[in-house]
Amino acid sequence: MAIDKGKKTVQLKSSVADNIGIPKVHTTNYIKPIAEELSNVLDIYQETAALNHSSAFKADFNKKTADAYIDFNKTFKNNPAGMSEATQAYNENIINNTPPIYKEYVTAILSQKYLNSVTTATNNRTKIDNDLAVTGSAENHKLTEGDISENFQGINDSELDVGNKINQINRNSITHHMTRINENLGNDNLELVQTGLKHPKDHLKMIDAQLENLEVERLYSIMVAHDQNGTQNQGLIYLNNYAMGNDNHKLDFGILINTDGITEDSDLIKSYKSWVKDSDNNQKVAKKAMEKFKIYKGGLTKSKDSEATVNLDKAQEPAGMLGWSNFEYGKVTTAHDQVMKIDGMSVGTSKYNKAIKIATDRLKISKMVDNAWTSKNNYKAEFANDKEKDMFEEAVLHRAGIFDISSLLDDDNAENRATAIAVLKQHDIMPTKIWDMLKKESNSSYNNPATIKSLKTNALIYKNLTSVDNFPHAEPIAHLEYALENDIVSMSDEDAAKAMTEWATKGAEKRKPILEKLKKDFEDDGGFFGASGETKLNMMIDQELDNIDNILDMFLPFTGSSNTFFLNKFFKGKENVNSKHLFRKTTHWLPKRASNIMKPEVKAQLQTFFLEEAAKLININADASTVDLWDSKNVNLRRTAFKNALRRIRNANYRVTEYDSTSSKRGELKLSKNAVEATFGKINDFDVYAHMLSDKRKNGGAQWGTINWKEAFNKLADGDDNYRLVFEPTGSEYGGVKGFKMSLLIGDLRIDFDDNFYPRNFKNFVDEDAPESVAAVKHNATAAVYEKFKESWLYSKLPENDRHWTKKAIYALMKGDKAISDFRWYPDLPFVDDSPVEVRPFNWLGWMLSLGNRDYSYDFRQDAATFKAMADIQNDKLSMKDKVMINTQLNNTEKMHQSYNWPGKNKYHEAESAIAFKHFATTNYQNENLPLTFRTNNWFALSSANWNGEIDLGYTRGDRKFAVFSHPADSARAVVRTIINNSSLTYGINDVKKVLGETPTVWDILTKIPYATNLEGYANALEKSRHFAKDTTIDLTDKNQMHKFLKFIMIHEMGGPEVFNTHFPINAQPIVDTYIMMGIEKALASYEGKLGTYQ
Repeated sequence: MAIDKGKKTVQLKSSVADNIGIPKVHTTNYIKPIAEELSNVLDIYQETAALNHSSAFKADFNKKTADAYIDFNKTFKNNPAGMSEATQAYNENIINNTPPIYKEYVTAILSQKYLNSVTTATNNRTKIDNDLAVTGSAENHKLTEGDISENFQGINDSELDVGNKINQINRNSITHHMTRINENLGNDNLELVQTGLKHPKDHLKMIDAQLENLEVERLYSIMVAHDQNGTQNQGLIYLNNYAMGNDNHKLDFGILINTDGITEDSDLIKSYKSWVKDSDNNQKVAKKAMEKFKIYKGGLTKSKDSEATVNLDKAQEPAGMLGWSNFEYGKVTTAHDQVMKIDGMSVGTSKYNKAIKIATDRLKISKMVDNAWTSKNNYKAEFANDKEKDMFEEAVLHRAGIFDISSLLDDDNAENRATAIAVLKQHDIMPTKIWDMLKKESNSSYNNPATIKSLKTNALIYKNLTSVDNFPHAEPIAHLEYALENDIVSMSDEDAAKAMTEWATKGAEKRKPILEKLKKDFEDDGGFFGASGETKLNMMIDQELDNIDNILDMFLPFTGSSNTFFLNKFFKGKENVNSKHLFRKTTHWLPKRASNIMKPEVKAQLQTFFLEEAAKLININADASTVDLWDSKNVNLRRTAFKNALRRIRNANYRVTEYDSTSSKRGELKLSKNAVEATFGKINDFDVYAHMLSDKRKNGGAQWGTINWKEAFNKLADGDDNYRLVFEPTGSEYGGVKGFKMSLLIGDLRIDFDDNFYPRNFKNFVDEDAPESVAAVKHNATAAVYEKFKESWLYSKLPENDRHWTKKAIYALMKGDKAISDFRWYPDLPFVDDSPVEVRPFNWLGWMLSLGNRDYSYDFRQDAATFKAMADIQNDKLSMKDKVMINTQLNNTEKMHQSYNWPGKNKYHEAESAIAFKHFATTNYQNENLPLTFRTNNWFALSSANWNGEIDLGYTRGDRKFAVFSHPADSARAVVRTIINNSSLTYGINDVKKVLGETPTVWDILTKIPYATNLEGYANALEKSRHFAKDTTIDLTDKNQMHKFLKFIMIHEMGGPEVFNTHFPINAQPIVDTYIMMGIEKALASYEGKLGTYQ
C-alpha cells in the first residue's frame, strides 16, 4: 500500500507549453543578446523579397533560424521560462518583418521550433527536478536511519536500568521513529509515486526496507541493553524467540491513543503488524541484528584468534564443559551459560553456534536420561530421529561411567552397568557402543595375561547382554561365543591362552571335518524335512521365538504353536524379529506349528546356516567322528547356533514372496533374497495399473501384440490363475530404495516393462525400530489401567508368577492403538455369550483360563464394573489425538474441540498428522465459518479430479466440484503437477498439450493453463505483492522459488494476508512451509527422475 500522510497534494499543469510553474524572467534579460541577429535577418528578408526568389529565401531562412535555435537550446537547456521569453521575442520580430507572401510559411516553421524547444527545456528541467526528488528521498531515509541508531545508542548510554531502556527503545520506535518514517513515506507517495517517478511496487519495497531497518536497530539495541546489564544470555534468548515468531518485547501501539501524529489505524502501523507476522521477515531481522551485535562485541575482529583456541572435541569429553555429566539433573539451565565456560569461546563465532547446538541437544537428551534412570520401567522417552536415539545411548552409558573398555570391565561399576542396560532395554536400544568395545580384540596375542583376563570378563558381560531378558538378537561375537561354549572362562589363564590361540590360528581348517560330519548325520536323518528333523525344527523355533512359558502351559491345545499365533503376540506385546523373515503371514488367528507354515526353500537355507553356525561353536579339537549335535549336553550350543542362523536369514533379507519367477503357478510362495515385499510391502493393484499405463504411453505397447492391456490387467486383478506378476531386483536404486523390474506372465507369454517399478504413494516405512510416537503417554496410561485391573477377581485368581503378563497384555492393546473398550481386534466366537465391549478381552481370557483348569471357571459380570472403570481410565489418560486415532467414541463436545483444532497446532509425528488432517477435513469441509481452502486441506483451490490423496466426498460449490484432500501436502502435490504437466518439462512423459516453457511468467501460469478463475483478483494481488508481478518468471525446476509462488497462491485463495495470518499464526507457519515443500517434493518424485536435475 502507498503511505499517505494526508497533508499536501501536488498538481501538474495541463499544458507543457505552460511549463511547470517556474517564475517568468523579465524580457530585457534576453532581448539584447539577439538584437544584432534580428537586424541581420531583416536585411536578408528585404533582399530576398526584392529579388522575389522563393527557394533562396526559404533555404536561407531555415538555415539562419536553425542556427538561432541551436544557440537558444544551449543557452536555455534547463530553463523553460527563459526559453519561452527569448524564442517568443525572436519569433515576433521575424514574423513582423517578413513579406506577406512568406508570413504563413515562416509562422508555421517558427511555431513548431518554439514548441519543440520549450518542450525539450521543460523535459530537461523536469528530469533534474525528478532526480533531485528521488535523491532527496533517499537522503531523507538515510538520515532517518542514522537518527534511529543514534537515538537508541543514547538510551543505552543512559543510567536507566535494562527494563526501562527496553521500554524507552520501544516507545521511541513508535512515537518518534515510526512517525518520521511515516512522514518520509508520505512525501514519497505524493512526490514520487503519484507523479509516476516511482513504481508502486518499489514504494512497497521501501516500506519493507524501512520497517526492517527499524526492527534490526530495535532488536540490536535491546541485545546491547542486556549485554550492558550483564544478562547477555537473555538477549540471545530474546533474539532466538523473535526468530521463532515470539517477540517478548512486542511493540505496544496502545500508547498512541492520547498522542498527536501517527495513529494505530495508519497505513504504516498496519503494514508493520502484517510485516512482523511473516516468519521469513522475523528470521531475516534476527540474523541481521545478530551480525550487528557480533560487530559490537568485536566478534568479527577477534573471533579468528579466539576460535583457534577452542577445542569442541575436548569440550565433549567426560571431563569437558560439554561432557554429559555437566547436564545431569538440571545442573545446566541454559546452553549459553555452559558454552561460555569453554576456554576461548566468543559469542557469535561459528564454534559458538556449534557449541550451542551441542549443548541444547545434550540438555534435551539428559532430561530424558534423568527420567529413565529414576523411573526405570515406568518411563519411555520419545525420539524425534535416530540421532537422538544414538545420543540417548551415549548419555546412558556415560551416566553409568562407561567410557571405554576399562570402565566397562570395572567390577565396582557393576550396578550402574546393570541399570544402563535395563534403561536401554526398556527403550529397545541395542548398546552398540558396548558391542564395539567387546568386538575389539587386543593387538596383543592371547599369550598376554592381560588379554586373557579381558577376554574372560568380556565373555561374561557378553553372556549377560545376550540373555533372553536383554538383547538375544544382537550381533554375535565369534571369539566370545566360542569361549563361552567351550568354558574357556573357567580354564586357567595358561590353558585359556592355548585354546584361544589355536582357535585363532587353526580354527578354520579344523572346523571343516566337523561341519562335514554334521551335514552327513543330519541328511541321513532327513534334515528338517524328515519326521525327526521336523520335530527338532519345531522345538528350536519354539525356543527361539520365545513362547510364553508358564502361561502357555495352561492353553494345552496350543502347546508348541508358533510366535505368529495372535494370542502369543498378545501376551508378548510385540512381534518376534524373525517372524517376517520366516513366514508369509506374521499373524494367524488359529495356532499353527512352525513346520506347517515354513516353505521348503526356507527350511533348506535355514538348515545350511544352522549347521555352519553349530560347527563354529564346537571345540575344534573334538573328534569329528564322535560329534553328536543332538546330544543333550549340546542344548545351549544348538540354541546359539539356531539363533545365529536366523540372524543370517534376516541379514541376507530372505523373505517369502508370491512374485518369484521360479514359482510354477500363481500364489505359490518362494523364499527370495531381496523380495519386493521387503521394500514396498503389499503390492497394490492401482500401482500395477499405473506402471502398465506409464509403460504403454512411453513405449506404445508393442510388446502386448494383439492383447488388450486393460483386459489383461482386469483379469490379473480379478485373480485369474493364468495371469501373474514377477518382480526381480535390478541392482539399481531410486531415492535410496532398491529398484525392481515388473513382468506379467500370461501362460507361457512374458511381458516385461522397461522402467523400475515404484509405487506412487510409497514411503519407506519398513523400519522395525521406529519409536512409538506416543509411547510415554501410553506407558503412563498402562500403569493406571493395570492398577485398576489388580482390583478384579480375575487378577486375584492368577498365580503369582503369572500376574506380570497382564500388564504386558494391557500395554499391547494400547500400543496397537486399540481401546480397552474395543474387542473387534479379536475373534468374536459364536459359542461365547456376547458381553459388553468393555469386558470382552477379559471375558475371553477368563474363558481361555477355564479350558486349562476348571477351578478358573469365570463369570465376567463379577468384574464388569472394574473393566468399565479401566476403559474410562484409558480414555482419560490418553490424549485427544489418541482417541481419534484408535477410533474410540468421542462425545459431541470432544468432537467439536478436535474438529476446530487445526492439526498443525499440535505436536504430531507424520503418521499421526496424516490421520489428524483427514479427520479435520472430513469433519469440517462443509463448515462455512471456516475458509474454504482451509477446511478442505485444499490450500490451492483445486477442482476435484481424482487427485492423489483426494477424499471422494462429492463436495460441490455452485457448478464446481471442489477437491477435499486427506493432507495439505497432497494439494501442493496436485498444483505442482498441474503446472508441470502443462510445461515443456514433460515432453514425452504425458499427452497434455504444452502451453508453458520451463520458466513461464506468473501471468502465463495463471491464464494459459488456465489455473485462476478470478483473474481480476489475482491481478490486484500481484499489484500488492512484494515478491511477484505479472511478468515475474518462475523456474519450475527451482523448489525454493516454487515454494514461494505456491505460498502466494495459497494466501490469495484463502482470502488474503489477514485471513491467512488469522488461521496460520506465525508460530504455525513453519509447518505450513514444511507441508508445501513436502508436496513439491512428492510431485517431483512422482515423475521418477524424468524431469532432469532439480535445484
